[in-house]
Amino acid sequence: MPSPSSFIEQYNLAKSTFQKAIDNNFTVVLCGKGANGKTHLVNEFSKQLNEKQYHHFYMGEYESIEYDYYDKMVIEVNDINYINQMYVSKKHNGFVVINMNKYKYPKYSRLRSGRM
Repeated sequence: MPSPSSFIEQYNLAKSTFQKAIDNNFTVVLCGKGANGKTHLVNEFSKQLNEKQYHHFYMGEYESIEYDYYDKMVIEVNDINYINQMYVSKKHNGFVVINMNKYKYPKYSRLRSGRM
């Protein structure tokens, strides 16, 4: 399968992966710098996430999260290395990492000055 080339194709792939992950009760880690759709994706699925009792976190460089077997989470990080600080129970369901680092919503792809 060829790599998605447009933002819409990339986002739809992330959306499909996200849906499969929550259908299987996996913890989802959304990774990427700003303006790539992480929060928008979570907001699109907010009703399902609430119904399935998912917890939603933003994880920064010096924050840590304890992950228990029964916890279902969506974690947004700017740097994938931040999840190294997580404590994970040996009985966890599993993680799905969606790397959105190369995604860039076209509206936000230029600085206000017009430069990239």
